[in-house]
Amino acid sequence: MTTRKCSGTPGLGGASFQRPQLGLPRGLGREVYRQRIPVVRELIATIVVGIAAFATCDYALSGDLSAIHATFPIESDGDFIVLPVQVGGQTYSFILDTGSFGLVFDVALRPQLGQPMTRGVSMTLGGRVEVEGFAPPLADAMLGPIPLRGAPYVWVVDLGPIREFTGYDVMGLIGIEPLSYKIVQIDFDSGQLRFIDHVSTDAGPPIPMFDTDGGQLSVAARALGEGQERFVLDTGYSATGTLPHPTFKKLYEEGRLSRVYTRKAVSAGGKRRSNVGSLDEFVLGTNTHFGLDFSSSSTSKLIGLGILSRYVVTLDFPSRQLHLAKGHRFGVPERRDMSGLAIARRDGRTIVTHVAKGSPAKDAGIQNDDELLEVDKMDARSERMFVLRKSLSQKNTDTVMLLRRGGADVKVCLPLRDWRVYDASGERGTRKGDKSKY
Repeated sequence: MTTRKCSGTPGLGGASFQRPQLGLPRGLGREVYRQRIPVVRELIATIVVGIAAFATCDYALSGDLSAIHATFPIESDGDFIVLPVQVGGQTYSFILDTGSFGLVFDVALRPQLGQPMTRGVSMTLGGRVEVEGFAPPLADAMLGPIPLRGAPYVWVVDLGPIREFTGYDVMGLIGIEPLSYKIVQIDFDSGQLRFIDHVSTDAGPPIPMFDTDGGQLSVAARALGEGQERFVLDTGYSATGTLPHPTFKKLYEEGRLSRVYTRKAVSAGGKRRSNVGSLDEFVLGTNTHFGLDFSSSSTSKLIGLGILSRYVVTLDFPSRQLHLAKGHRFGVPERRDMSGLAIARRDGRTIVTHVAKGSPAKDAGIQNDDELLEVDKMDARSERMFVLRKSLSQKNTDTVMLLRRGGADVKVCLPLRDWRVYDASGERGTRKGDKSKY
């Protein structure tokens, strides 16, 4: 049913929903130990937004509180996992990124690390980004009572694009090496991350985790019917997942990827287009997902928060086992942008960075560099970016926005709809004007 909040409101007189790639070193472990200059990948930090729905939990996690070493609050809706880390007596926001190997600091923390010991190049989807490796600080970086140690280097990159996209003042990333001796439970249902000393019986059946050549951890999952492939577990990737170009193309040609379109991805190295499609079926452990969106990637196979946030996740790093207990969000439909807007948070202001051609935002007259003041009565300057994007995913609703342009405030009614153009079957195709290789 279409919800109308305004009618007859005049509009103001691109690329698709932009998804940035975090400036994060990837797979540094094995290369560092061989004393080679690492060539590393970065993850696409996609925030997927959508419709709230609930499914019945298979497991009711009671949790043994006596076994919890530390507990931290997190968002329960699939947003980035942001944790407080102390460095040099100051507390900073770090993102938990299991797709990365060690610790990553923002360039602002570089003065605390002395002289670089090694340098490398990060190959991103948008281009090449230089990274530097430093000896860890003399005083451990601390996550509450937990020292973050074990990686031979601390890597430094500019996390400015991540701050702009997420709206969080992100100053670092926590990879898997500092957590390799811990059991971490990410409870999206209760909005808590816990460090525990044993896995409870209601945490779900164990799924083996395998070390990759890049120092990451992967699990077997099925996207191609009968055969299983290994996907890297990546809590720093907030979308559903990625598939290599050949796999994506094969699934598309077999008709198992529907509603294929292209969108822009933004990384520290620049911008590029990527293909996105709705996968008929994806099997992880004993659980099957239907109709989730996967992006085409040059090389990687990732499982991100778009899937993991549907569970209570227990990562038993010492035993190399993953446990998944279905959470309240297990059956939530995939969320897709219905506006055509790309937005970023800059100096406390939420700015339109791109307006897609043929989109509702374009039709409403919204322009690049417009400042969002309100979205559906939410303060766009302080509300989480994830929540703002979620509000722009509600299909067939009118979203009332207050914009500022050239010192003048203007109210706009934005009718949200699926504005992408598919082929005659309505199942596959691209947005009009896009040049998809498939």
